[in-house]
Amino acid sequence: MKEIARLLKEATSKGERILVLCHENADVDAVASTTVTCEALNSLGGRAWAGCESLSKLAEHVLSLTGRQIQTEPSFDADHFLLLDTSSLEHLGSRFGEKLRNTRILMVDHHKPVEEARQQALSAYIDETSTSEAELVLKLLKELGVRPSPDQSTLLLAGILTDTAELRLAKPETFGAILELLQLGADYQRAQELIRIPEEISRKIAMIKAAKRAEMEEIKGFLVLFSEVGSFEADAAVALLKLGGDLAFVGSQSEGRVRVSARARPEVCERTRLHLGQLMIDSAKTFNGTGGGHAGAASFTGKASLAEVKNWLVNKLYEHLLPK
Repeated sequence: MKEIARLLKEATSKGERILVLCHENADVDAVASTTVTCEALNSLGGRAWAGCESLSKLAEHVLSLTGRQIQTEPSFDADHFLLLDTSSLEHLGSRFGEKLRNTRILMVDHHKPVEEARQQALSAYIDETSTSEAELVLKLLKELGVRPSPDQSTLLLAGILTDTAELRLAKPETFGAILELLQLGADYQRAQELIRIPEEISRKIAMIKAAKRAEMEEIKGFLVLFSEVGSFEADAAVALLKLGGDLAFVGSQSEGRVRVSARARPEVCERTRLHLGQLMIDSAKTFNGTGGGHAGAASFTGKASLAEVKNWLVNKLYEHLLPK
């Protein structure tokens, strides 16, 4: 982190242009990290702006409530490119990723790294043990010598809450970061209010369809659920775990392409060799797409049918679910 902070401080001291990017369909953790980092860099004299190809509805909601914006058509006329919460160029989205194809980048991320992106990075700070990107941004701000405002601290706290499923996936270090943010003036109640949004009927329907269409395989003593929906794949995968699954894979398919979200109970990852992020990276390579994520939460997109993907995953899970 010190090297990235040094490079960014050097850039801001010269008033250089810095484009801060996060993954497509950006979630609250991504937009909180990106916007707060931009504000910090600008406070040091830099010229920074934020961009992402697309935003999740909850992220749009949070940005609206906090009076912030992230450009979906940002200028790429920048001196430096900082990627947050993004493990590869492909995760930026097809348009953004192509623009940076042969460009040196800076990376701060908490996902399993994709080696091609790491090789392209001038400097990269990767910490897979961090439960959220917001925690890493808090570390970056300290290295930059920037004290986040109470409003910025609240936004980073909202990012932590969403990425840890409201602390159900928290680690001891997560609570350390939360304590630090509260001491900086973060408003816990406000952070909770930011991430509350009326549930859409379309989401409810997707959860019911996921349960109705679920297929179950028992692999190495674990219950693995597979299902298909038209949207809300990640939410549906979480819902299937709540129904009793140990692992869940929920996909959608359209025009020869698939998108799959995967979730696993923490104890599955602790007891076995399973790392869903690596499994999704391997899936992406097999099916000509992009993928990645964490040990217990990951996704990929590729060119195949869901039936082909399911068969491939079942065979691979017999290898990944071996005891450590």
